[in-house]
Amino acid sequence: MTEGEHRHSERVNRHLIMRYRVAGSNSAWLASPLQDISQSGARFFSEEAFATGTLLECQLLLPALKEPLALFGHVVRQQPTPLHLTEVAMTFDQTEAASRQALEKAVAFFLKK
Repeated sequence: MTEGEHRHSERVNRHLIMRYRVAGSNSAWLASPLQDISQSGARFFSEEAFATGTLLECQLLLPALKEPLALFGHVVRQQPTPLHLTEVAMTFDQTEAASRQALEKAVAFFLKK
């Protein structure tokens, strides 16, 4: 872990796809491969910059699920990149039990591999 990182859960480096948008908006979904994901949050690159604290609505596409996993989370950190993208780190909010359990199972599965 480098200075400035605040990881509380083990991260999985799988390039899963996540759709996201500002929660409560009717804007189009954006999509990005995840850089990493854990039970508590995710990191990805975005074409848009989001202010720290912005609530994002997310749909995580997992191979074992027929429907995307719906999650909400807050932006905790962002950093511009040389490629005109923004690296975004988010922490997941408490979600319904079924979504939280599906996320925990997926992360545990990928950690075993």
